[in-house]
Amino acid sequence: MEFLRAEQQQAAEQFSDKKQVWINDKDQGFAKAYIIKDNGDTLVVQKNLSNEELTIKKEDSQQVNPPKFEKLEDMANLTYLNEASVLHNLRQRYYSSMIYTYSGIFCVAVNPYARLPYTLKKLSTPTVARGEQRCPLISTRLLTNLTKP
Repeated sequence: MEFLRAEQQQAAEQFSDKKQVWINDKDQGFAKAYIIKDNGDTLVVQKNLSNEELTIKKEDSQQVNPPKFEKLEDMANLTYLNEASVLHNLRQRYYSSMIYTYSGIFCVAVNPYARLPYTLKKLSTPTVARGEQRCPLISTRLLTNLTKP
């Protein structure tokens, strides 16, 4: 746990040192970039992965959330609720096998057909309580159909 805290601390320090934004990317959809220069209506940015410098319109960028919001369970709590931040949060949670995410009162399931360590006994008690991997509500009819030979 101490390693994770140190990693989060380092990410927070890096975040506060440089201003980051999301920019459109043809391969990934969105990519993080550092703002090198703000020219009013345009920004000179450097892509994080390729170190490529680009000049973009300010309106074509989206703000990046602080590192403490990585893999957030309820996306309604994101500081900047924009398309890039939502997709990034869903992607990071998916890579960590956290396929259930909330957006307010709605449950978002990414790849709901992935094999998970659930048994029919676990699923037979539907729940609406918030918490990791407690999102699915399975009806009795569905359970009956699942158990038929």
